[in-house]
Amino acid sequence: MVEQSIEDWYKIFKRSFLFLGISLLVSGIIFLFAFNWNELHRYVKLSIVLVAYGLSNILYLVFRNNSLLKESLLVVIFFLTATVFFVFGQIYQTGADAYDLFLGWLIFTFALNFLSTKGVIWGLWLALGFFTLFLFTDQVYVGESEALFYLILGLVYSGILSAYERYIPSNHPSKPWFGGYTVVIILTLFFIGSLFVNNGYGFLKLGKDSTFLPFVFLPTILGLFFYFYRYRKPKLVNLTIILIFILFYVNNRLYSVEASLDSGLFLLSFLFTIGYTVFCIQYLLKFKNSLEAET
Repeated sequence: MVEQSIEDWYKIFKRSFLFLGISLLVSGIIFLFAFNWNELHRYVKLSIVLVAYGLSNILYLVFRNNSLLKESLLVVIFFLTATVFFVFGQIYQTGADAYDLFLGWLIFTFALNFLSTKGVIWGLWLALGFFTLFLFTDQVYVGESEALFYLILGLVYSGILSAYERYIPSNHPSKPWFGGYTVVIILTLFFIGSLFVNNGYGFLKLGKDSTFLPFVFLPTILGLFFYFYRYRKPKLVNLTIILIFILFYVNNRLYSVEASLDSGLFLLSFLFTIGYTVFCIQYLLKFKNSLEAET
């Protein structure tokens, strides 16, 4: 067991209290302005946001050699970009949908992805893209190809994940979490597009009433992800996520039959979930042991 020296503890407490103090100071400033926000002139509101945005960019240039501060400031810039759009929309009542504001946020933060060295911004940006698409289909384009948007974005994110796994080195700081995080987003997009959007589109008849998407496309996607993270790029966390989605898929198919209210079906689902969970735990333990044996 590794013990921390007094000097190490000093550094830990120094850094912790530094960030605690900065967080409390920033929180106090935010709540001060938030309490009096409605009383401020619109130019003052815009000035506050733009000054904070500009100051964050200056601090980023000053501390860009400090990995932790650099990544923290990029996150601040990421959210301040949204604040500029939202404050402008609130003041001038442009009539823009929430989708337009989120799309602007998505576009104007794209360049930050290339400045982030830990993948944090990429994670936030992918989640923002998912939410922007949701708002688009909910507010702007509620058409018969709504499911198609989710499937296309799922394929786009799959391409991003494939490039990430291929070109980003294994010692990159984002490796422990980024892949699994993106797998959750991708499979969620495919599940929404295949199971929960009740629309038709061409011969595929996309949506929960189709047969191609839930019974062919989605199992194929799950199988490909399972094969990739079991044999090509073995990763315990990602494989666990995929197995959880498989459980969710099987139960969804069980409850989609007409006798979904039958108690026998509920019992079948309950027994399957228990048996499947026990099997997965044993399988993942063996998989973990094999990974440790290889290293």
